[in-house]
Amino acid sequence: MSKQGPALPPTDHEPLPTDELREQVMLEQQLLLEALERSQERVFARNQELVARQRALEEDMLRQLTERQLTESRLAASRRQLASLAAELNLCDERARRQIARQLHDQVVQRLACGKIKLDLALQKRQLPESPALAELLQILQDSMADLRDLSFELSPPILYELGLQATLDGLGSRLAREHGFAFELLGARDEPNLGEELKIVLYQIARELLINVVKHARAARVTVELEPQEDRVRLTVTDDGIGFDSGRSSMGFGLSSVRQRLVLMGGELAIQAAPGKGCRIELSLPTGAEETGMPWGVP
Repeated sequence: MSKQGPALPPTDHEPLPTDELREQVMLEQQLLLEALERSQERVFARNQELVARQRALEEDMLRQLTERQLTESRLAASRRQLASLAAELNLCDERARRQIARQLHDQVVQRLACGKIKLDLALQKRQLPESPALAELLQILQDSMADLRDLSFELSPPILYELGLQATLDGLGSRLAREHGFAFELLGARDEPNLGEELKIVLYQIARELLINVVKHARAARVTVELEPQEDRVRLTVTDDGIGFDSGRSSMGFGLSSVRQRLVLMGGELAIQAAPGKGCRIELSLPTGAEETGMPWGVP
């Protein structure tokens, strides 16, 4: 009896003919290609969307950057304009001071001096009787003339134009030292710095304001002023050994706010080192070039 092989499992369908199999494969390939094309279209559309968003972001960033640059440019122009106006106002103020000082000296003081000379001559020739009232009148005339000369100097010191900034600062500090009882020294080189007249005026006015501030508040025994020209700036330092103050809290209350505001408008800087009981050091610097500041005080 012969052996039979294992039985094959039953099949659900009959084998497909070759043509039908080929058609089915081609159909599946077509479906895959269509699916791939749709996927590529979606990827392309998504990519286009991302590109559009990126372009919009870049345009927005460029617009913001341009607006920022324009804003910064306008702010810089406004600062230059304010600085120029501040300098022009300062010059107008100095011209007015100089004119008033000249009128006080050339007219009022001279008339008082003329009157005093006539009284003195009248007394010498015994045209007027000597009396305490007349002596008092002569003293009043003498004191008034001295006060007017001081006022004229305060308004616009003539030595600033005749001898320069160094001599003016030395004279100012020495006079205040005599009047208020402290030692004064002008530090640094004695050679006159090569600065424009307008900048010298500004530096003198600020130095005077700082020294008067010392007189009013510091109770100092020693005060120094140092003027140091640098490459494109000039540095002015006022130091005292007075009572000092808390620079973090009180500096603006000691008459320095106006100095700080002027320096900001003029492109300058201000540094304050102070502590209670340890005196004060105020250092400021200003640019010297008209091209840098937009101000009319370039070196001649």
